[in-house]
Amino acid sequence: MRASTALRISVIALGASLSAFAPAFAADKLGVGKAFATAFAFIPIDVGVESGIMQKHGLDVTISGFNGSAGLQQAVTAGQLDISLGSGTDVAFIVKGVPVKAVAAMAGPPLAYGIVAGADSGITTVEGLKGRKVAVASRNSLVYWLTRHLSDKMGWGLDGIQIVYISGGNPANIAALRTKQVDALTNGIDVGYQLEKDGQGKQLVNFGKYVDEYLTHAIYATNTIMADRPEVLRRFLVAWFETIAYMKTHRDDVVKIGMRVGNVKDPDVAGRVFDEAMPMFSLDGRFDPVAMVAVRKATVELEMLTEEPDMAPLYTDAFLPKK
Repeated sequence: MRASTALRISVIALGASLSAFAPAFAADKLGVGKAFATAFAFIPIDVGVESGIMQKHGLDVTISGFNGSAGLQQAVTAGQLDISLGSGTDVAFIVKGVPVKAVAAMAGPPLAYGIVAGADSGITTVEGLKGRKVAVASRNSLVYWLTRHLSDKMGWGLDGIQIVYISGGNPANIAALRTKQVDALTNGIDVGYQLEKDGQGKQLVNFGKYVDEYLTHAIYATNTIMADRPEVLRRFLVAWFETIAYMKTHRDDVVKIGMRVGNVKDPDVAGRVFDEAMPMFSLDGRFDPVAMVAVRKATVELEMLTEEPDMAPLYTDAFLPKK
């Protein structure tokens, strides 16, 4: 064997042996928070991780779930998250000093939320809600705003439905329905369809069919990641919209993930939620000016702010994938 050949083989062998001890390529770490841990609206991040799409784009994502925007905003402010998935009206928290900006429209019409009437309420259609008691989570919640605007769309004015505040999450709301403290409740459509299947209620309304110009959910990035790691943020958004495209063509896989993440036991219910809610997700993250006007007004109606904010400093499309 010639010396040059022997040397070349030795170098290759040495490189192979060293590579066995070399650390693997380190993906960029990202902390991503969901306003609600189990809601279908936030499932794309779980799908993105479990499908390998996030990893393909060099991202090592840690997902944190919360029970509402308050906890999510606290985690952001404490520096525990890089990206948060929340409501469109969470722009109000930016005005109050939370160090983020909306960087993508996540979901338009609120197709994942609706109203379910109690089985013994006698309400069988949306028209039957006029003047009846409907439970919502709080005065500042998305479903409060949606319930009022459903009433207005029906021609009853903003106060045509009696709104009752029931805190304590799903168990408390369902208990109020069963004990007839309320005639109906607002919730994710997965809850409504399950109650319907169990004979405890009737899913009456999908809010997205009545409120069609709105920014239900948005993706927020911290000021730190926008300033220090803009390319990582851009890669995240590319991976996010690749995930949305993947979801549209992998229904069975997404339904399985949705059942696990959302603690949905019935595959028929999970499938109905997928079919009904999937169209709400934006394919490109562009902000609809009409929807942003609705969000601006909602921040005051929900008493999150005392006056309508200047929206320009609160969101940006600078990090979105190029068309």
